[in-house]
Amino acid sequence: METYPGGEPNLFNMAVMGLRLAQRANGVSLLHGNVSREMFSGLWPGFDADEVPITSVTNGVHAPTWVAPEVFRLGARQIGVQRAEDALTVGGPDRWDAVADIPDQEIWELRRGLREQLVTEVRERLRASWRQRGAATAELGWIDGVLDPDVLTIGFARRVPSYKRLTLMLRDRDRLMDLLLHPERPIQIVVAGKAHPADDGGKRLVQELVRFADDPRVRHRIVFLPDYGMAMAQKLYPGCDIWLNNPLRPLEACGTSGMKAALNGCLNLSVLDGWWDEWFQPDFGWSIPRPTGSGLTRTTVTT
Repeated sequence: METYPGGEPNLFNMAVMGLRLAQRANGVSLLHGNVSREMFSGLWPGFDADEVPITSVTNGVHAPTWVAPEVFRLGARQIGVQRAEDALTVGGPDRWDAVADIPDQEIWELRRGLREQLVTEVRERLRASWRQRGAATAELGWIDGVLDPDVLTIGFARRVPSYKRLTLMLRDRDRLMDLLLHPERPIQIVVAGKAHPADDGGKRLVQELVRFADDPRVRHRIVFLPDYGMAMAQKLYPGCDIWLNNPLRPLEACGTSGMKAALNGCLNLSVLDGWWDEWFQPDFGWSIPRPTGSGLTRTTVTT
């Protein structure tokens, strides 16, 4: 029986068994490695936390799968198809330096085209979702006006455990409504996700957000898409301008959705947790500040 030191003596712990049997162990980001060494230090009595034999290898994503074809074609036109393919599979910042010479107007037209594809996808999925909820086709004419390809689009898509704080945006509903309905600079939000069948707390969060998104005043500016999956994600990542992530630090082990969005020119707006803690730079997004003394300090990255 593998148990955690100080834990329930008769409760089997899969993580402890894995650490006992594995030849080596690692976290999936630098911060996750730090947290894991502290969390499991009791398995190595007499060791300082930083000497616990748990390293870190930060997760990544498969770029050829997640870069939209339109984004690839624009890059390939600028640097050549072979160089663009190499950049996706081999990497290296120098391989992409030439894309800085692409005119801003072309990039903006690309962004609008990708948003337009997302708007079409969202309307189709929203219509199917409402039909599944029992709505008649005649009741769904309003869906033709949902979202706008010329409005700043924020994406939030992932599993819905409580620590990811899906409904944090609802804490000040009046302010959120003002942002969604601003007469000159509105925003729109696409939320997609699903809770584990056994996660009643996560399901309640989904229900709360759906109730807000059903409000006739804002339902053209905020949508919830159920059954989040890969096909949906391949339209969602390229079509968003900003990718939102607000977990409770340091509970996000890595989180790779923001990586997929960034590959398509989407800016990240995230708590410094998981991969964003080590890779955040002001050039490609923003960090959500946290209260002083609320957790581990930011991980220092060395290359």
